Amino acid sequence: MSAVAIEQRITRYLSEVEENLQDVGAEERRETLRQVEEHLREALRERAGGEPTLADLESVLADMAAPDSYRERGGAPPAPYRAVGWAAVASLAASVFVPILLYVTLRLFGAEMTGAGILLLIGGLFALAALVMGIIAWRAPTGKAAVIGFVVLVAISLLFLPVFRVERRPVSLTTTAEASRIGA
Repeated sequence: MSAVAIEQRITRYLSEVEENLQDVGAEERRETLRQVEEHLREALRERAGGEPTLADLESVLADMAAPDSYRERGGAPPAPYRAVGWAAVASLAASVFVPILLYVTLRLFGAEMTGAGILLLIGGLFALAALVMGIIAWRAPTGKAAVIGFVVLVAISLLFLPVFRVERRPVSLTTTAEASRIGA
């Protein structure tokens, strides 16, 4: 159990370091993380000998640099790219499922589907929010996934656009008063 807790703590520390390395290139970030992990494990072996404990690890981590010390000097704190990326993915999913759920709910309760445009508008707003958040979170894989998902969703929507054609009927210019006067 202790080995699992030690690995989880090492992973958490390395994740915190990685979050502070968002402003450096991918290759430099990987190399820095590799060096930090190597140094951490070596220091843990020296301190604990054969079987390290969580207390040994915490002692080693106390001697190491804080994760935020890896942030580039003068740089802004790292943006929460991962959280924004997941929000973008959730919004993209909502752009598909919320209109479907509304449609099913309206059909179950016998309501007429005169609000198809409203359903499409709701889905479109969620999709647009996903696109904006995906662009903001472009550095995170979830941000890229949201932008790509948006493009795919738009492409699929354009394929099915002819299915949702609106029939136009000629509009009568006569008013109700004129119709009664004519004798209709």
